[in-house]
Amino acid sequence: MNTGNSQIQSVTQSLQRVIESLVELGVISSDPSTNDPSGDIIQRKIKGFIEDTQVVVKEADNLSDVQIPLDILQYIDNGRNPDVYSREFVELVIKQNQSVSGTADALKSFQNILSAEIASQFPELHEEVQKISNL
Repeated sequence: MNTGNSQIQSVTQSLQRVIESLVELGVISSDPSTNDPSGDIIQRKIKGFIEDTQVVVKEADNLSDVQIPLDILQYIDNGRNPDVYSREFVELVIKQNQSVSGTADALKSFQNILSAEIASQFPELHEEVQKISNL
């Protein structure tokens, strides 16, 4: 599993380099103060961008066993941050866990009350009720 994490980190770093290349290209091409009449700087940046993109494609091929839920891809397609999705998902799981825990506590309390009532109303069932209550 550690290998999978290192592969994901490697692809992430490569993607960050691609993004940096695009930002640098955007800055250089839109900045009139850049003195590059021959276009050498832009050509170098484009070559660097292509190389970085090729690295991402090559590294991404190693991640064929990584499955990304469709919900996350749709979330990203809608322009939202996947970290927000993760946070919202964790919050939802916590709420559901608290709800289930509360329900389990309520049922345990009900079981104790019911056991006590059955034992008091039907003394002959006291031993059976104790067996069930201790499960």
